[in-house]
Amino acid sequence: MRLTRVVQVLLLVGCILLAVVNYSIFHHVKSNQQGQPNARLWLTERELPLLKNPISEDTGLRLGLHWRVLGDEAAEDRHGTPFWLTGEKLQQLGFPIDSLPADRQSKRLYREKRPVYIVFEQNGPTFKKAVHQAAQLYEREDGAVKQHPNDKSLRASRLAALKRLQAEEVSLPRLFAVDAGVNPAELKELYSNSSQYFILPGIVQLHVREENNRVMVSGFIDSINLPSVHVPVQFSSAIKALIARHQQSTRQPQPPRYAVLLAWGHHLEPWIDAVGPVAD
Repeated sequence: MRLTRVVQVLLLVGCILLAVVNYSIFHHVKSNQQGQPNARLWLTERELPLLKNPISEDTGLRLGLHWRVLGDEAAEDRHGTPFWLTGEKLQQLGFPIDSLPADRQSKRLYREKRPVYIVFEQNGPTFKKAVHQAAQLYEREDGAVKQHPNDKSLRASRLAALKRLQAEEVSLPRLFAVDAGVNPAELKELYSNSSQYFILPGIVQLHVREENNRVMVSGFIDSINLPSVHVPVQFSSAIKALIARHQQSTRQPQPPRYAVLLAWGHHLEPWIDAVGPVAD
């Protein structure tokens, strides 16, 4: 009898804790979505591909956020070093660039990381520059082949450049990390077009190397605080239908099959507002 009483108390405490957790989550979601969104923009399957992990009926669909950075000559994949993450920018983010000692001991700072806020740009000037860079690369490789038509290595390089250009135009993400700061309100003022820019918390890491007996520093984006985007049940069927309608081959770059309207709340967390076909 006494044991039964203890079990009943434990069950009651468990129910209360569960209710508190659920209320906290509900309150957090409601406060995030309250009022006018910080940003509201369309992304496609290029930027929000369906995650390949096994999906159960309980968890539903999840989309991964694919983004890139732009290098000096060619667009790099995510977690790269963008051209704008200079020594001056790293100082603004709080890294002690001026106090780095010019010796091998400075390499211990390689793992130093700092939380920041990262600005993302969708289908804007940075993407156009990436396409332009890919087109220039192809033109250079094509010109080299015209001068040396029998060179197999040059022909292979031209083919690779052509595939890169086609992928830029058709299938690669148009979402780029374009800036970072420590104050999200200031970043929002600088990037006020809420249909093209949004802000996410993330981590920047300092990279220290020695080159010609000099200490060289650079930074790269280590991660962002958004592993995936949950698709509510009411939008899952629309995404599945659009994917089923447009079966794709993996041999060639394929255009996106669906578009997702994301809204970004006050906690810098997104939710899905709509799903539809990709506009021409």
